[in-house]
Amino acid sequence: MRLINAKTLELEEIWGENDKAYAILSHRWEGGEVSFQDMQNLALASNMKGFGKIQKSCEQAVEDGYSYVWVDTCCIDKDSSAELSEALNSMFRWYEASAVCYAFLSDVPSNTPTMTPDIGSSKWFTRGWTLQELVATRNVVFYNQQWEFLGTKQTLSKLLSLQTHIDEAILNGESLSNRTIAQRMSWASHRVTTRVEDTAYCLLGIFDVYMPMLYGEGKRAFLRLQEEIIKRSDDHTIFAWPIRLDDQPGLLADSPAAFADFASDEKNVYKDRINGFRIISKFLKPPKNGKDRFIVSAYSWDPEERIVAMKPGDFGTTGFLDFGRQVRNCNCIKIGFDFDHNPVCFIANGGDGFDGIGHPPRSTDISQWTEDERTQHLAEIHQRTSFDKFAWSKVTNS
Repeated sequence: MRLINAKTLELEEIWGENDKAYAILSHRWEGGEVSFQDMQNLALASNMKGFGKIQKSCEQAVEDGYSYVWVDTCCIDKDSSAELSEALNSMFRWYEASAVCYAFLSDVPSNTPTMTPDIGSSKWFTRGWTLQELVATRNVVFYNQQWEFLGTKQTLSKLLSLQTHIDEAILNGESLSNRTIAQRMSWASHRVTTRVEDTAYCLLGIFDVYMPMLYGEGKRAFLRLQEEIIKRSDDHTIFAWPIRLDDQPGLLADSPAAFADFASDEKNVYKDRINGFRIISKFLKPPKNGKDRFIVSAYSWDPEERIVAMKPGDFGTTGFLDFGRQVRNCNCIKIGFDFDHNPVCFIANGGDGFDGIGHPPRSTDISQWTEDERTQHLAEIHQRTSFDKFAWSKVTNS
């Protein structure tokens, strides 16, 4: 770790475990930022636009009794890919370990009163990286563009919660693990980053994930993040993002924006089961265009709506999905893979408990659409339905 000496403004290398108390800066990157290379010549660096907030951070740290400051623009040698990768994976812990975080709102004028919603209009709240800086640090102090005190994370907690949709308990120190994956994703759903890969990299600490940085991979970075989360968590709300009518979705979302509606989800919506899981879903009905969408949601539904249960399947299959208002009134979806290793499912009518229409017995030979008028839910669907690659949330007739 590399720190700025708050009195001399020179960089110092810290080897091994850092036992020095330090302040840390949270800010929005703008033009004229000071890099690690620029800091090698303080005389030149001091003329750069971004030097002012570094200097103010150091002055505030000295006033608060701290000898060191960490600033992301100049404490990381970004010319070293290895150092950059290590720093991005460590950043959440560095903010978490800091004595105080100075949140510099460069677009909040000095005449803005404290405890006002105008503070929430700052672009600081729209940036991806500032999310982890807000939740990781216990002691966050906010300053306006003139470096005037606005408040702390504690005194502004209600305003911050309204602006960020992060509940006050989390802002006041409750463990992030007490919130679902979907809910944590929702906190980043309206935030942006300059580089598309940073949409994923800025969330590593939020999900306690380590992964290498591969700038140039584009949206693949967010898919890799979700894959790493799945390895470490059995929280199935990561699959709970809703699909849109014009989407061609896969199992995994392509950005945090997919989770925008889940700020208030409940962890117990997904019921853990032995060798499987249980999810709550809306009705499955065949539209006129011959396509059907299976919508998984983190929200709970009314009792008369469907319960879907995933159970262990036969060799070569992922499992079975049984859906219906009652166990005896169900259709069975056998999910597996074809000879080309494409994900497929075989669907057959449950065959029990229906009356008045005369459905055939359970069979994999069924190849027609009908709808049970009494229960108003799907009774029969095609024998074989192929998913798009990894698209478990969308079913298309073959």
